[in-house]
This record gives sequence, C-alpha cells and structure tokens, in this order.
Amino acid sequence: MADHKAFFASEGYVIARGLFDTNEVESIQSHFTSIANGEPIPGFWEPKRDGSETTVGERYPRVIMPHRWDEFTRRWLLDARWRPILTTLLGDDVMAALSMFYFKPPGSPGQALHQDNFYLHVRPGTCLGAWMAVDPARPENGCMYVIPGSHRMAIMCPKSPGDFSTHMAGMPKGMKAIPICLDPGDVLLFHGNLIHGSPANKTQTKWRRSLIGHYIPMSSTHVSKYYDVLLDLDGNRLTRELIDDGGPCGSEFQYHASYGKWH
Repeated sequence: MADHKAFFASEGYVIARGLFDTNEVESIQSHFTSIANGEPIPGFWEPKRDGSETTVGERYPRVIMPHRWDEFTRRWLLDARWRPILTTLLGDDVMAALSMFYFKPPGSPGQALHQDNFYLHVRPGTCLGAWMAVDPARPENGCMYVIPGSHRMAIMCPKSPGDFSTHMAGMPKGMKAIPICLDPGDVLLFHGNLIHGSPANKTQTKWRRSLIGHYIPMSSTHVSKYYDVLLDLDGNRLTRELIDDGGPCGSEFQYHASYGKWH
C-alpha cells in the first residue's frame, strides 16, 4: 500500500489489480445487461430503442448515478474494500459522490481528455475516481488513457466538448497520454486533476464495459450541486456546501439538473 501511495503522489493514478473477482464481475455484467434490456429510467438511463437511434451510443448510453436508485450498485460503491485504499491515497476518510456504468459497445466514440474535478468542484482537496474494468480494456476497444503527472496542474478550461481527438482539456507541453490496459476486476484509481480520456472502440466484437465510482475527502466542505447526494461508506447521507455555478471555467459546461435527483 505504501508503494501505491508513492506512485499515486508521483503519477496521479494507481492500478489495483484483481480487486474484484471473476464471479463478482460476471454478476455486474449480468446486472447491467438486465438494466440495458429493461425500461428506461428518466434522467438516469434513457436509451433509444424505437428505430430512431443513429449511433450505438444512443442505444447504449451510460447509466448515470445508478447508486441513487439501484441497491446493487450502492453496495459496490460502498464496498468495504474501498476504505483502506481510498483513505491511504487521499489521506482522509471519504464520501461517495458519483457512480456511472459505461457499455461502450463496438463502434462507440471516445471521450475527450478532461479532468473530473472540473465537474465536481470539490474543495478543499479533490475527487478520486475508481474505474473498474468489466471487460478487458485495451487500446483497440477504447481503454482509458491518462497523462501521468498532470494531476499537479490546475484545472484547465475546456476548449469545447468533443471526442478524444479534440483534446478537450489540452495536451500539456512535454507530456503524453499513455494507455491503461486492464483486465476484468482491475480498478484504475486516479486524482481528480489527472487529465484522462479514451479513444473510440474500433473493434467489431469487443465491448468495453466499466463501472465507475467517485469519492471525495471527508474534510472537503464544497461540491457541485449536481453531486449533493453524498454517502459515507456506511451508507449515511451527508451534506456539504453546494457550488451553484460552472466552476473556474464558466457556467456553459454543467451537468444536467436531473443528476441531483434522489430515488
């Protein structure tokens, strides 16, 4: 664990290999397949399945904040394995703020380079992402890319929303993005200022599903209003001061208001 902390401090990320086992990953696959085949959940899971969809992303959009309405996801987000890892990396106990599930089937676009604390606006401190691979994640099917050391930089204002090639947060001079190859059950843990993103899934048959949680230090006093349903790792609801604007880069890049709903 000490090695993980040192590497995280230096590079802004660390990988927890095999944190979740094969049976757990298979249960997650099955659970979210059932959600994908079920009824839409307004504001959280809104696929197009009536023939009007033009992209795989419209048929399989990300599942937003499933822990707010799905006990299965909530158990994963609050799993006892998180506390020793997260408290070591952040130097504080944590609150859970966000969950998402990405399907990323063949042909899906990538996601622009960005920094997560641009959206969460955690202060003092920053958020920490926990990105678990549900399928093998490789460059060809759109694995995560990170820019090591970029977590030491301030939040960078995006140029514009777009795909991976637009470099939404910009590519810092002298740095480059590297691929993070993960097997199912591996977890990438990364600093909220770390620049990261993913290219398109260029395969014809390989999905790149992932389950993601975000956590913030217990000592943080402010967070964006779209993440105002905070839970400690025992499942108790907490409150913090809410930031109502768009953060350091203006108000035009804000999450949808439905993220603030609690089901």
